[in-house]
Amino acid sequence: MLWHLLKYYMACVTHVFYKKIEVTNAQYLNHKGPVIYALNHPNAFADPISFSIIAYPPKLHYLARGDVFKNKIFAKILKSLAIIPIYRIQDAGKAGVLKNEETNKTIIALLRKNKKIIMFVEGLCVLERRLRPLKKGLPRVAFKSIIEHPETENLLVIPVGVNYYNPTQFRGSVLFNVGQPILVKNYLDYYRESESKTTTLFLKDLTESLKPLIINIDKNENEQMVEQIEKLHFNQFNSNLNLSLKQQFDFSTSLVNSIETVEQTNPEKIQYLKKQLYIYFNNLSQAKKQDLAFTPFKINKMALLKLILNSCMILITFPIKLIGFWLNALPGYFTLFIVKQKVKGIEFIASFLLGIGAVLYCIYYLLLLFIYRFVFNSLELSVLFTICTPLLGWVHLWHNELFTKTKNTLHQLAVTNTKNIELTVLQTQRQMLIKLINNTLQL
Repeated sequence: MLWHLLKYYMACVTHVFYKKIEVTNAQYLNHKGPVIYALNHPNAFADPISFSIIAYPPKLHYLARGDVFKNKIFAKILKSLAIIPIYRIQDAGKAGVLKNEETNKTIIALLRKNKKIIMFVEGLCVLERRLRPLKKGLPRVAFKSIIEHPETENLLVIPVGVNYYNPTQFRGSVLFNVGQPILVKNYLDYYRESESKTTTLFLKDLTESLKPLIINIDKNENEQMVEQIEKLHFNQFNSNLNLSLKQQFDFSTSLVNSIETVEQTNPEKIQYLKKQLYIYFNNLSQAKKQDLAFTPFKINKMALLKLILNSCMILITFPIKLIGFWLNALPGYFTLFIVKQKVKGIEFIASFLLGIGAVLYCIYYLLLLFIYRFVFNSLELSVLFTICTPLLGWVHLWHNELFTKTKNTLHQLAVTNTKNIELTVLQTQRQMLIKLINNTLQL
């Protein structure tokens, strides 16, 4: 009951926290039998929370580090939220790892009831755009389940690639790429002949299934180049149309593949491209400008009319935006303060913003309900004003995004018609850089 109540609340929180949440091949999430979802793990507990909302109505269970279960009261709460402890040797030593036998029994018992389990197959949380070597825990428990309990013979392992854009920021985006399900019993005959070889084969197949579902940059030194080219491309297209996350993912995947191909035959071209990208973005930084301002902008009657209408909407709704800001700002700023003071790992920033914000806003709105009850002396009015408060906060977010979009359009218009030499040089430099990227990578 608690899980389902929190699901509805967290669905609202998550859709506010993320600007976009998209899923591909959602039809694979409709399997009625037992399922293990195999996910990469870039963003701590934001990953299972977001995916659980996407996959609802089935109640998803997932594994979390065993050291957070040390407090008995906290452990009971976590278990009621469908969270299962898993122990790593680096955290709990050999004694702790022995407890994983109990964890495996719990997972198998759930699979026998046709439940759905999330397993993070890399075994650790790292915010990077590549797939790390997979651990053996998933095939071990999957094969054991089928052999010991034939009623789970239809067990599916479904690979899911988790991809973030602006992963540490409020109003970022997340794309879940769901892959072709793997029927575990197809490996069973091989498993009876050789457990170790079949486990290796299964992990190899699962790796090959997962890799196309994430943006997989093999070399660390290429990450900045990929991000810079993505920024140029997405700015270029999002100024004219709104790209979906899948379209952005397809471009990023094509980009990474092109870089790897060219690097094998002409590494000097990649080095030259990196240098030119560095020069352009360094010049932008020195000029204190954003790349979006230098994207091509074609002014016509419709674009001008839209700009005027957006400007009018910004002015008209500004008082409502201010009310929404002042009524909702306190928990937000307090959440930011706590995260900046306490959270060190980049992988945990978004998760703690999401989690702490969800708790503080819930407490805050309950306090507001009592305050409104005292002020108005009417339960109906108190409830109405409490409901209106987050809605006004949503108007504030909408106003901010419309203002940013309109401001960027005005900057584009100003740069397009500029006579400033510095801005003209940057504009020309960007145009030459786009040509260099297209010629080098054949995008």
